Amino acid sequence: MRAFHIFSPSNNRCVIPCGFTLIELIVALVIVGLLGAFVFSSYTDVVAGYVASEQNYYKTQKAEFAILKIILELTNSKPSTIPTCSSNTLSYTNSSSTNSSFTLSDSNLTLNGSIIAQDVSSFSCSYDDTLRLLTISLGFTFTNAPNQTFTTAINIR
Repeated sequence: MRAFHIFSPSNNRCVIPCGFTLIELIVALVIVGLLGAFVFSSYTDVVAGYVASEQNYYKTQKAEFAILKIILELTNSKPSTIPTCSSNTLSYTNSSSTNSSFTLSDSNLTLNGSIIAQDVSSFSCSYDDTLRLLTISLGFTFTNAPNQTFTTAINIR
């Protein structure tokens, strides 16, 4: 590529060189390309982080829904028997003598066979006879984050 020059009218000589040489253009394009690659990689990391946090937010909402469903089911049905806790199962008989159970199987928490939460890594419960207090813990698997455990206590009357 030819550089343009500003000429002096008196002696027809180049006073100030104008334009860019081919080498200067190539160097500028390489620098812009490197900056673009850095910005692009940073942008993709930010987008991946946003997607993971959004997925974790929805899983947290599902965990809260599952805990709320358990609380409402146990308080509204007024269990006639003390809930029994075994590995991955919470069983009780409600006031209309219907047996119900929350069960963890294949990372799904179910209520009488209907799935109420997915990606559940653990389910445990314990009952304190003296306080009539049922403690329930649900563990959930999160994307790019440690597993979270959600715990609640229900006073069985």
